[in-house]
Amino acid sequence: MWLLGAEDVKANAGRLDPQVDHLWAQIMHLRYRRAGCHARAWSEAELTTHEIISLSFVCHSETLINVELIRSSLPWPDDLPTALARLRDLKWIEEAKGGWQGMTGGREARATIEARTNALDGRPYMTLSRDGRVVFLEAMSGLPGED
Repeated sequence: MWLLGAEDVKANAGRLDPQVDHLWAQIMHLRYRRAGCHARAWSEAELTTHEIISLSFVCHSETLINVELIRSSLPWPDDLPTALARLRDLKWIEEAKGGWQGMTGGREARATIEARTNALDGRPYMTLSRDGRVVFLEAMSGLPGED
């Protein structure tokens, strides 16, 4: 789903329908809340930044991931070998033919972290009745964006 970032909202301030401006402001709050919940779920899993980035790259790919691709995404790439070794020791990833691939344990760990994120993030939506959630989802699905 396509979402406006803060810079997009500022650049278009006054050009959009006031109700749309208000909607985007509210959606951004939900988006940042979800990001905070996701960070908490990762933290509870006791993973470092390098382990999170590496696990995400490897488990979201259907092909082998080259170390250089992961290294180029890290703020301080010198710690990458330690992160990969720990994920390998956890049996979440494995090295194969010059790259890294996800293992069942890694994909399950990612799924657990996503489920925890959803559980933490669900509170704002629990205030809506079942019918209210349906109306909300129908309204969201009518917004412009990518399928």
